[in-house]
Amino acid sequence: MNDNLKRFTAVLLSMIFLLVLLPTGASAADTAHYTQDELAIVSQPEDCTAQLGDEVSFTVSATGEGLGYQWQYSKDGGRTWGNSGLPGNKTATLTTELTEARLVYSFRCVVTDAGGNTLNSDAVRMIKQAPAVTFAITAQPEDFTGLIGDAVSFTVSATGEGLGYQWQYSKDGGRTWGNSGLPGNKTATLTTELTEARLVYSFRCVVTDAGGNSLNSDAVRMIKQELVPAVNGVVLLNGKWVYAVDGVQDTSFTGLAENENGWWYVRSGEVDFSYTGLVENEYGVWYVAGGALSFDVNGVLSCGDKWIYVTGGRQATE
Repeated sequence: MNDNLKRFTAVLLSMIFLLVLLPTGASAADTAHYTQDELAIVSQPEDCTAQLGDEVSFTVSATGEGLGYQWQYSKDGGRTWGNSGLPGNKTATLTTELTEARLVYSFRCVVTDAGGNTLNSDAVRMIKQAPAVTFAITAQPEDFTGLIGDAVSFTVSATGEGLGYQWQYSKDGGRTWGNSGLPGNKTATLTTELTEARLVYSFRCVVTDAGGNSLNSDAVRMIKQELVPAVNGVVLLNGKWVYAVDGVQDTSFTGLAENENGWWYVRSGEVDFSYTGLVENEYGVWYVAGGALSFDVNGVLSCGDKWIYVTGGRQATE
């Protein structure tokens, strides 16, 4: 009997021990459940950077029972707020289109739970992204014509992000290239002096952008200007008909000038073969066609928006 009593007592104590421990375990589970369902924002919305016309979205993540969402907007830096009517305004994600007008808006989400508790998310906004800049050469360098000893410059213009420049030279007509060490060799403009030795050189610029892309400019060269000593008037110089003073083109001259072939209309030092119209000098008003003045022209001619009477190539004044 004593043995049975001892066994009964041991079983009873074990049950009491379990009953004492069980509430403690249940309390821990209840605490974990409460922590999981407590109203909290676990992920805040973030500013959105995009281009005008792009769709943007703001998202908030929260924990809690019976969650509700209301997105709000502010136009005064967050001093006052109003409920938004944009798509998704009562969900965790607000969506809209980026416009100039909305760049001044701030947005936030008011999250509520079943118990009526509320939390406000961080305020976020839209940021206009600068349009992507196309990587391109927009202006090519040009050949330089001048005299030995003249200062020479070649310039390239380009668009793109993080541009870099490397001028190169070739002595074999562009078959092989090496990096130049002349002044400005790593800028948009290469400068040097025209010498006899450099007349055989070609130059180009390799333009690179931040992404490692590269573009080669057109190849250019130096051309020694021909001198025609003591020659004045319209002459053939470096393959062009120009107005020269002492053998050098005068780019400041515009008007009528002559040579052994006749009289010509010169614009900025070069014969303008495309010009047809009236030109005045100290001898009168003359009719020019295709850049040339003809003394054999007589009669009524169309000149722009009017008709004129010409005799001997000159407009009649009476």
